[in-house]
Amino acid sequence: MPNCNRSIDALILAAALLSSPPSQAQPSGQDPELITVTATRSARNLSEVSRAVSVVTSDQIAARQGGDVLRILRELPGVSAASNGGLAGQLVLRGFSTQGFRAPLFVDGDRFRGRNTIEYTLFNPNQIERIEVVRGPASSLYGTDSLGGVINIITKRAEGDISGPFQFDDNAVQLEYGSVNDLSGGRVQMGGTGAGFDVLMGINYRQADDYESPAGNINNSGFEAPGIDLRAGYTFDSGDRLELIGRYADVERERAGGQFAAPGSTNAPGSLQREMTDRSNKEQYLRLGFFADSAPGTVLSDFEATFYWRDLETHVNVVPNNNNPTTFVDVFVVGPTIYGGHLKGVRAVNERFSLTLGGDWYYEDRPGSERSVRGGPRAQRDPDTDQLSIGVYALGEWQASATLRLNGSLRFDHLRTGIDTSFITDPETLNLFSAAGDLANTPITGSLGAILDLSEQLQLVGSVSTSFRAPSVTELSAVGNGVNPVLRLPNTEVDPEKGVNYEAGLRYRNIDFQFDLIGFYNELEDLINRDAPTTFNGEPAVQMRNIGEATVRGVELLAAWNPMTNLQLVANATYTHGTDDITDTPLSQIMPWNGTFSANWQAADGLFLEGVLEWATEQDRIDPAMERSNDSYAIVNLSGGFELNRLFNSVNRAVLRLSVENLFDEEYRLPTTPENINLPVSPSNPLLQPGRNFLLGLSMRF
Repeated sequence: MPNCNRSIDALILAAALLSSPPSQAQPSGQDPELITVTATRSARNLSEVSRAVSVVTSDQIAARQGGDVLRILRELPGVSAASNGGLAGQLVLRGFSTQGFRAPLFVDGDRFRGRNTIEYTLFNPNQIERIEVVRGPASSLYGTDSLGGVINIITKRAEGDISGPFQFDDNAVQLEYGSVNDLSGGRVQMGGTGAGFDVLMGINYRQADDYESPAGNINNSGFEAPGIDLRAGYTFDSGDRLELIGRYADVERERAGGQFAAPGSTNAPGSLQREMTDRSNKEQYLRLGFFADSAPGTVLSDFEATFYWRDLETHVNVVPNNNNPTTFVDVFVVGPTIYGGHLKGVRAVNERFSLTLGGDWYYEDRPGSERSVRGGPRAQRDPDTDQLSIGVYALGEWQASATLRLNGSLRFDHLRTGIDTSFITDPETLNLFSAAGDLANTPITGSLGAILDLSEQLQLVGSVSTSFRAPSVTELSAVGNGVNPVLRLPNTEVDPEKGVNYEAGLRYRNIDFQFDLIGFYNELEDLINRDAPTTFNGEPAVQMRNIGEATVRGVELLAAWNPMTNLQLVANATYTHGTDDITDTPLSQIMPWNGTFSANWQAADGLFLEGVLEWATEQDRIDPAMERSNDSYAIVNLSGGFELNRLFNSVNRAVLRLSVENLFDEEYRLPTTPENINLPVSPSNPLLQPGRNFLLGLSMRF
């Protein structure tokens, strides 16, 4: 384990920072304690949660028209993004990337498994009700991978009176346009409630060309993203609810740079111009859920039971160098198909103690990916794999006194991974999998937290939690050259990553002002390097290996003030410091000091205006073997809108929005964006962000 004395020192330091779990600031006049989140796998008010939680509401999502999920979330404390084109990319949460399987995505409380590279491309913000971000390790409730935190997307559900006669009264049309890439698209939604039923059906579509940066056009950055979704339920007289959710999306996306695509194709003539295009990212999804105030035949309340099926397919076209476009590779990721679900219930032991019991599981069946070179026949390149994960947990919450609330959670996970190497006929390659077979990990994780009310408005918060990440099936089974020049060797003896995180903080709340400050110290061991250098038959190669210990620590601040009923000022700032303790070098993809400042004004006549400043200091603490330094930046975004029904009585619930992003056409890069440091800096290495962008949006509900 990491040095014990260092752990104790870190805990004392975190306590001294007097921090708390910041939430996203709320509209003027709204009591922040009325916000309900599911960070503990059950609905709780923020004042009852000892974890660091941020919430993005539907109003805030609507205000960020034209953006994707990454664009919306990167304004939160502790959250940054690694975009790779005009649509999505990866999130980086407290220094841990979703690409590295260290910040998992949940959707409506169930795990999104199978395609961490493309998962955020599949969601149109217009179909999302809210997004919750648990910042910091959460393995004791959510299982593997949550070293940096958890993102939970909650999709929209029809609004209305289910007890009255059925009628379609939650219909909507949303249209949007963006100038920087000729973005166009929107959503058409039909929703109805009544007679116990609620039904919401939506069609989403977005398309965009290459975007413009202050340095010119960014090649290969367009996308086309259609999709449909359904959420329907029936609520019985007893209050029990049966629900069906379905989604389908088939997204085409060009990767201009970033992860896997660097250095991109926007480079000087004659230099390496790598072009990668997702010809198809396809998701099919169905979920059946049952929800009840009390579980039949038990003493459990707040009961949930879900079962889901998801099938994913991806076709990636890679031109290793556009100077020779006749040489190209098509990679077909067939599947995976995932089955999963969760069970959860709450037992109120007495007025002061409650116990949440739950479990979740998934089974991932992943055929080996296939490759075609220069349009030739498809050939399997990876072994078939499967992974079964079963986890059970218990969370106890105790109101120890009038001012002290304690909680503790414990979870047991069993992960079994199987690798089928029967397709391999080459003895030398097969020998690389000599240790292949069923691999099992059975970690136990836990967490302790406390909330101390120092006054009616002031809370002291602290927690200690453990976490783990088991190697994914793609990491364990990757072998060969693929589209890369260096041979990748498998390693089936990699241990899970493990971590211990300490947090402490202070939270202040009243109706007009909130202030949050949190300090954290995350110690990790057996950290996995997916590209550790090695040799094979005297030639360079890479391999996944455990590389030792690392430390990530930081501070997150949020302050919000309503100086008057129609004006809100919000500021946040984050500092993250990550170090490989074995080599004493900085971890990569760590943001420097960064944050936002915003002012939101709402007039009584339906007019609203907002200004947002995004900033980051110079990124100069780097490992020069992994990345280059990045300049500081400050980006100004302005937006405004008007409720059209204030002028036209015939228009019902219609809002017109106009925004300008990157008002001063600043040339900047997100410090968390991966690059190829072996090649010169260019507009796509590391990837430049879009320039000045005029956005127009219209939403109508009827």
